[in-house]
Amino acid sequence: MPITSEDLQNLRQGQAPRDPILLRDMTLGADLWLNWFKVHYLDNFISNGGSKVKVLTGTEGSGKTHLLRWIEIQAQQLGYLTTFLDLRESTFRLSDIISLYKAISQSLDREELSRRLCVRVAKELGDLYEHYDGSVSIIPIMVENGFSRQNARHEILRSSQQIIANSDLSLSCATFAYNLINERMIEENGNMSSICWNWFHGERLESADKRRSRLYDRLTRPTARVWLYSLIRLIHLCGFKGLVILVDAVETVTERDPATNRYLYTPNQAKDTCELIRQLIDDVELQKNLMIVLSGRPQMVEDERRGFKSYEALWMRLQTGLVPVPDFYNKYADIVDVDLHLKASNAVNTIDSHLQRLFENAGLQREYREYPILNTPSVLRQRVSENANFTQEA
Repeated sequence: MPITSEDLQNLRQGQAPRDPILLRDMTLGADLWLNWFKVHYLDNFISNGGSKVKVLTGTEGSGKTHLLRWIEIQAQQLGYLTTFLDLRESTFRLSDIISLYKAISQSLDREELSRRLCVRVAKELGDLYEHYDGSVSIIPIMVENGFSRQNARHEILRSSQQIIANSDLSLSCATFAYNLINERMIEENGNMSSICWNWFHGERLESADKRRSRLYDRLTRPTARVWLYSLIRLIHLCGFKGLVILVDAVETVTERDPATNRYLYTPNQAKDTCELIRQLIDDVELQKNLMIVLSGRPQMVEDERRGFKSYEALWMRLQTGLVPVPDFYNKYADIVDVDLHLKASNAVNTIDSHLQRLFENAGLQREYREYPILNTPSVLRQRVSENANFTQEA
């Protein structure tokens, strides 16, 4: 398998590659927890309507982001929609559910969701339309199958009502779905979809656009949880198994801005972050088909004023299965110690030979050269960087 220059550069910086096959092949110790996580949660629990919040904690360079990317790839291959959020690189704040909702909704592929929604309606119409891909109006195809235009329109609306009525969407989100289906499958004109997507992303609509789209509900703190719930149900309606949200660098909540030495999150924002996570854990009946994985350094949990332990209501819920042990073994623990996982996988001692074999199989040659040493306390990250730097690009 060829290795791109971009992935090789990521490895030289001690970062996880983006190519899914390379990341999979680089993963060591998947049998310790990852394979079980895939079968237990992604294959079964979440796809059957469950909801779960998991926390990965470990020191710098222990492989947290790599594990998150592995979960992301597996979820996508199994038919989930995924969102990856990095608190260090994003302007969104985990303390605000409105901000969380907008970050998720804006990461979605509009065209893919619209297309899948229309395909779902076509399946309700019958087997004659199994090859319809949702990219254009279905009216011409139905007319060729003997429908009049009026009857075809009636059947599309009837099928739309049938699937949306059984989807448990909020009234506003149901109206949003109707508008998308109507414009894509029947009308194919106007800018209704643009108006609808602006509303879906939480933007304010002009009065005329509200009347035209019949979307009067607004995204506010009291309504945001219902909007998030409806977003997940819409994703499920479009044929995905559910939504997987991966949030990296959550320790940012406890850190200071290097330029100003001020905390990035105020004390109230840190509490709001813990409360939001607590709500997501408790909303198991509301937030179905949802997996959230939070990743961060130990201060994310341990910080006495801003970490998870400082907020008793959250800490009580995260202690499930949390027993201090010298080895990595409790697969059901809600807090996963990535440092213990790294030790149990023996990755530090095997990564050199493993990477050299991968590079050789990719047709890359090993060649000594001087390179800037990576400034990191992580031995694993240093080994990855060194092997990548000693590898000559094709």
